[in-house]
Amino acid sequence: MGTHTITASVIDSGGSSSGDSINISITGGAGICGDGIINTGEACDDGNTVQLDGCYSDCRLFVAPVSPVSAPESSAVNFTANVRDSYSSGGVSQCEFFVNSVSQGSMGLSQNPCKNCTATKNYTFQGGSPNPSSIVIQCSSTGGGGVSEESNSSISVFPAPPQTSPPISMCISPNTCVSVGSCGTIVTGDSCSTAGQECCMSATLTSGMVKIIDILNNIVDFILNLVMGILILEILWVAFKFMTSGKDPAKVASARSAFIWAIAGLVVVLLAKVFIALVEGVLA
Repeated sequence: MGTHTITASVIDSGGSSSGDSINISITGGAGICGDGIINTGEACDDGNTVQLDGCYSDCRLFVAPVSPVSAPESSAVNFTANVRDSYSSGGVSQCEFFVNSVSQGSMGLSQNPCKNCTATKNYTFQGGSPNPSSIVIQCSSTGGGGVSEESNSSISVFPAPPQTSPPISMCISPNTCVSVGSCGTIVTGDSCSTAGQECCMSATLTSGMVKIIDILNNIVDFILNLVMGILILEILWVAFKFMTSGKDPAKVASARSAFIWAIAGLVVVLLAKVFIALVEGVLA
């Protein structure tokens, strides 16, 4: 496309140039929709003139597939798609969001009417959602006499892991983590790469740390119950020694010492329980 000049020189049979030349100017027309090249005036060109594949048949309306293409169940994900409109007037005024052929309402547009903007939708896949699931974005333009185009994306939906304490986070696409459970926030920046893997552990306890704390709690609980049982027996034994001491100072002192040590053991175990709770709170 554009104007090109071709210069031709005349050379005789002896190989000598006469010095004469001919200049030919060729002006190309606009590109053709469907040639696979995005030309002036086109919003897209996917090499065909088929509709409902993201690029309208006249190449003036484009709806990109959504991103990301994977999501965990039971956790909100912000889906986005680029939308372009090259009609001389008007623009995209509405995009509707479909999940498995069911409308989930309109998407937000960063510009309305939209000529080159981003459509967004926050959506949560419920437990038991099909894997893969389908997301269709259907956008309508006031240009071109009122036309619409849509893109279809296949979304990998993976089950949310069993709830841990505190909640863990999962990878939904490279460098993007979404919290699963009660966190309710998107965390970015971690180097996750595989959909479904745990990530963003800097914001919470790892499953291994949770297991260690659970084991320590179980041990302390066992010791606490054991000490309580021993303390009851110790109190009964101390009472018996007081009753049979006959006010003998040595026996009374021995009984008092035994009682004090029993109480001290109980205090130590209770302090261990408090210490573990403090460590868990700091790490979380």
